[in-house]
Amino acid sequence: MGLSFNKFTDSITAKNSSLFQSLLSLPKIHLSFNQFSSQVLEFPNATLSILETLDLSSNNLHGPIPTSIFKLKILSILSLSSNKFNGTIQLDMIQDLRNLKNLDLSYNNLIVNASGNGSNFFSLPNIITLKLASCKLRIFVVVPNWSSKVGNESLLHLNLSHNHLVGFQQHYSLPNLIVLDLYINQLQGKIPVLPPYASYVDFSNNNFTFSIPVDIVLNLSMTSFFSLSNNGLIGAIPESFCSAVYLQVLDLSKNNLRGKIPACLPEMSQTLGVLDVRRNNYSGPLPDVFPITCNLKTLDLNENALTDRIPISLTNCKAMEVLDLGNNQILDIFPLLLTNILTFHVLVL
Repeated sequence: MGLSFNKFTDSITAKNSSLFQSLLSLPKIHLSFNQFSSQVLEFPNATLSILETLDLSSNNLHGPIPTSIFKLKILSILSLSSNKFNGTIQLDMIQDLRNLKNLDLSYNNLIVNASGNGSNFFSLPNIITLKLASCKLRIFVVVPNWSSKVGNESLLHLNLSHNHLVGFQQHYSLPNLIVLDLYINQLQGKIPVLPPYASYVDFSNNNFTFSIPVDIVLNLSMTSFFSLSNNGLIGAIPESFCSAVYLQVLDLSKNNLRGKIPACLPEMSQTLGVLDVRRNNYSGPLPDVFPITCNLKTLDLNENALTDRIPISLTNCKAMEVLDLGNNQILDIFPLLLTNILTFHVLVL
């Protein structure tokens, strides 16, 4: 049953408990993006349920998550994100959900404890998506090497953002991962080896230091979004980035990177849509090599030490919406040719 994206209010559990229990005889329940507010009752006869999909995300549900949910043995999709559930969840509680493919507990008031014996949990054969954003992850304070064992290497989407993770266990491997989101943690040290087929990688708002590895491009062959923003990275931008032919968003802003901007970065703007390197220490001129086929929509170079003139070839970027060259050392008159770009929303010179 699909009743998502409505404005249903009140309770689906307490005042209408008979209605809710009748829903449990269905194989799929989609009630996301409503305004339900109540506690969720325990599921009667959970082990006999035929429920495969339970999506209660984006409501105002509160209280503890019923433990009987973790006895729905044929459950494939469990999404409880963006509610007000509270209490502590032991990750190994889901070890009986052998058919589980998607688990999302993000953005509640939960504490997820992954410190228990998870050997059974990690052998879940079908898990594809694991989202535990803003779950106050405690005890396991590193990105664990069990992530490569979950689902017999079938894990495609891992979101552990908004937590307190500080590092990576040795020999971690995520060979088939497509999305890796570790935004806002406390990861430190060197940038780890990236999943080889990931299209989306977000390491922003962490504590990475050292320089960007020159061989990082070896695992960027399929990546379209890559962010290292707001870390403590030093050194130069490796020219190897320019071999990432599918890259659409590259965000290296708010670091301590220095040196010249490689000429090959503007040259790859026929595929690159966003290049953000603001608040670094780049110097020298911005290479005047933007191609006729430039598709850049955002170029943010604010708060660097760039010199010389504004490249004339920027006028090739006919789809440009944001151009920010402020707080540099560029000496030039206003480039009238830029007035031919009709798509500007933000222009800072």
